[in-house]
Amino acid sequence: MLEVSQWSYSQEAFRMKGKMTLGPDSVSITGNRVVVADGINTLTLTCTTQEYNRYVHITWYNGTTQISNTAAATNTSGSYGGLISTQVLQLTPDRYQDGNAVTCVVQNEDVTLGERTASVTLDINYLPSTPASVSVNPTTEGRERSTVDLTCQVTGGKPRPSLQWTCPRTVTHTVPTTGSQGDSHTSVITVTLTRQVNGHNCSCTGRQNQTSWTGSAESPVFIVRFGPDNVSITGNRVVVADGINTLTLTCTTQEYNRHVHITWYNGTTRISNTATVTNTSGSYGGLISTQVLQLTPDRYQDGNVVRCVVQNEAVTVGERTASVTLDINCK
Repeated sequence: MLEVSQWSYSQEAFRMKGKMTLGPDSVSITGNRVVVADGINTLTLTCTTQEYNRYVHITWYNGTTQISNTAAATNTSGSYGGLISTQVLQLTPDRYQDGNAVTCVVQNEDVTLGERTASVTLDINYLPSTPASVSVNPTTEGRERSTVDLTCQVTGGKPRPSLQWTCPRTVTHTVPTTGSQGDSHTSVITVTLTRQVNGHNCSCTGRQNQTSWTGSAESPVFIVRFGPDNVSITGNRVVVADGINTLTLTCTTQEYNRHVHITWYNGTTRISNTATVTNTSGSYGGLISTQVLQLTPDRYQDGNVVRCVVQNEAVTVGERTASVTLDINCK
């Protein structure tokens, strides 16, 4: 028998020496090493030897663990009187096998030149372990022009899921800040509370294009304490003081969404006004209030300043006032 000192050989020598025992020079693995781990999807890997002319063993390993593979090896004739063997491995990996090396080991007992191996590294995609959720800091209820932080969070998933915010056009917010810490993936926006925001909310959607996974969550509805920003007085401030003629003045607020007090003053003297306050609905879920004042001034009130003062106890922005100067004519 011709002694072989190495696995490489010439085709001519192989033809001439029919008794030469030769193992495969190399082994290869083909197939898709990328899969979404859902407990159902499988990887199909095929181990193929180069030509050899003695019996070989094919063994598979996942990491350091030998895989039990009952699939039969398929042999085909080579170019030089030997065989080429292939064996298929069906593998259903879980998420924790991501990055594992799957190795095909081929040994030829008659060729004491060691073993031939090929390996591939598993690239396992997997779904997030939690759905999307939205948290608020400090709260979605606050005064107008205050801010709140909304945080969208998803745990786990490979590749990292994308997070996208959707808010009504009336909601002003910052550009999202995204980040990851361990398996926790977040996206944060800061929302400025305005009356246009009142009654609305934002939603966050997580997506994995590779797995077709989507998950959405909504923030609580924003409750904004606002207004009114200003107050106006309409009506005739000019009258002939005869003890009978009256002035009719109407105080109207801008929209607000908490209870307001309307108080009238003539100069520095508070006016007792029993007229009913009329409320109408505004554009942002609040109210617009009006109150009428009937005043019968005398000649000595000429030049007095009549004021309407509006206070909103739930919105600590001070009071809003409007005023008119009386123009009293007398006989």
